[in-house]
Amino acid sequence: MRLVPCDPASALELDGFGNRGSRPAPLARSRGCRVACGHLEAGGRNGRHAAGGQRRLAIVAGKGEVSGAGALPHPVGFGVAAVREPGEQPETRSASGLTAIVVELVDVDVLAVE
Repeated sequence: MRLVPCDPASALELDGFGNRGSRPAPLARSRGCRVACGHLEAGGRNGRHAAGGQRRLAIVAGKGEVSGAGALPHPVGFGVAAVREPGEQPETRSASGLTAIVVELVDVDVLAVE
């Protein structure tokens, strides 16, 4: 077993697309799939940019709001996953900070409880 850091201090800082306080810590990558622990600091923003594949943002701590193509914000918190479609230009904001597991999929079917 190996332990790998995924805290905000060990994460990458994203500064393009109007991002502010957005820090993903990569966890895994393969053809068609990337997984990261995403941190958004208080007052942070992950700005609008086209998603390369389907992206799931599963909130594991904190709360914030997400918006998709319609730009209407939806509140999110622990236990909620936002599903973003390829080409969609989503945005995530948090007044108090949030942590999420981010899974980006290209050419992979995603199963969900309906």
